[in-house]
Amino acid sequence: MINDGLIIVDKPAGVTSHDVVASIRKTLKVKKVGHTGTLDPDATGVLILLIGKATKIARFLQNDVKGYWAEMILGIRTNTQDASGKVISRVTCDLPEKEIKRALSNFKGEISQTPPMVSAIKIDGQPLYKLAREGREIHRPSRKVNILTINFLKMDKRPYPIVTFNVTCSKGTYIRTLCSDVGDFLGCGAHLKKLVRTHCGDYCLDEAFSIEQIKELSDSAVINNHIISIQDALRSFPSIMVSEQYIGGILNGRPLTNKMVGDQLRKVKPGQLIKVVDENRYLVAISKTTSCQKDDIFAEPIRVFTR
Repeated sequence: MINDGLIIVDKPAGVTSHDVVASIRKTLKVKKVGHTGTLDPDATGVLILLIGKATKIARFLQNDVKGYWAEMILGIRTNTQDASGKVISRVTCDLPEKEIKRALSNFKGEISQTPPMVSAIKIDGQPLYKLAREGREIHRPSRKVNILTINFLKMDKRPYPIVTFNVTCSKGTYIRTLCSDVGDFLGCGAHLKKLVRTHCGDYCLDEAFSIEQIKELSDSAVINNHIISIQDALRSFPSIMVSEQYIGGILNGRPLTNKMVGDQLRKVKPGQLIKVVDENRYLVAISKTTSCQKDDIFAEPIRVFTR
């Protein structure tokens, strides 16, 4: 039997995130498999998959900071902002490294991005990529994203320069749109040539398994040794232990009270998400601490995990 939990996949190029989910579902013979954030078909790297009951924690991992390694081609614009699209303009580009570095640094911090037409974002219930296939382009409201770090690595001065950089950013950031915007800032245009997601939250590429490796591990019946438990998947959440006498009430949606948690109050801050565990460290609930502990209430349940 496959354990509930998290496994990190090194997504290959040329397949969708949904394809990877379907493949792992079939390989592991489990009904419920989800992910914490898609990668474009041509992108590779960290794709976090959630198995069984772990699909319940997707919302708590989706906001994690993402890290990427990227190659950008200057001087060529495409209609998809990446190498899979149709070339719409070519401009000779001969810029010094200092100009490239200045352009990249200009995008550090909170910026506005307009999502690309070829994306999974829905407008009025319709995924943008489906509208793009019909040859339609509609208004997409811009949104704020946060570029935490962006670092120039190297530039290969071919007829069209290839710039390599890495970036850490908030949820919802499109690296191909970032490349396109950098190209516009430089006045020559640009598109994303290659993208690798290097980390997602605490999970890094060197922890990831290929689809083929997961199949081999499944065939040899040791796959459970590599599935991260739900409790460990939420390792950044403070853990509060409650005694067995309170578990039933918590599973029925009862809030935690100061009496239940005792001196564990010192572990957390108001408004913080916490793991509620039993005496065997089994996850019982994810709760949010109250901002003002009215009526002795310490935390309200957000998600419970039946035994």
